[in-house]
Parts: sequence; structure tokens; C-alpha cells
Amino acid sequence: MIETLECLKKYGQRLDVELAKEMGVPLATVRRRLVDLEATREVITCSLTRFENGKRIDALQCRVSGYVPPAGPGRKGKADGVVSPSGVTRSPRAALPPARTVSADVPVHSKTNMPASIATTNTAAFA
Repeated sequence: MIETLECLKKYGQRLDVELAKEMGVPLATVRRRLVDLEATREVITCSLTRFENGKRIDALQCRVSGYVPPAGPGRKGKADGVVSPSGVTRSPRAALPPARTVSADVPVHSKTNMPASIATTNTAAFA
């Protein structure tokens, strides 16, 4: 099982079919090892369906749990973002647009808090 984990660390996110080719092991063996590694939470897998040349291919896509590969060479941009109360950093350029307000003379729908003309038009389509 260590070789499966090492292969994932070396190449990153891979399909089980690719792992079987790389390690020279039958696909059933690779899938069994991935299930065991997933049970210990060392690997994260998800089922994937692809179509290549009209042929359906069912596979498992997997990666090492919590593994962050080292940064690549080259200059990196500065983190000049704004820290929100939840601790998430986001760019000041990605600020949300201001909320739309409705003038006092436009009737507002009581349930949706939208202008009545829009709320009745939208809800009528789904009734």
C-alpha cells in the first residue's frame, strides 16, 4: 500500500487506471488498496465517469488527503487581500456589489421582499 501512496504523492491526483499502469499492478489490486487507504483517511477518492470516443469509462479519481504539493518555481503575487471576520482572505477588487434597494413608492411583496411586479411574475411561472 505504501507504493500506492508514494505514487500519489509523486504525481498528485490520478485515476486508478493510471495508477495501475504506473505501478504495473492489476486494476482490482489498486482499487482494493485505495479502499483500504480511504478507510484510514490517507486518501480521498471519488467515482468518475468519462466518455472517450463514445466509450464509457468508470474510474476512481484519488489524491492524498491533506497533501499540499510544494510551490512551483517563479515569482508569486503578494497577498494584498482583506481578511473577513470568518478569517477568509479575499481581494479588495472582488468586493460584492451593493445591495439593490426599492424606492418607498414601489409596493413590495411580503414573502420575497422583492418589488411586487417581479415577485408575482416569478411565482406565477412556478405555480
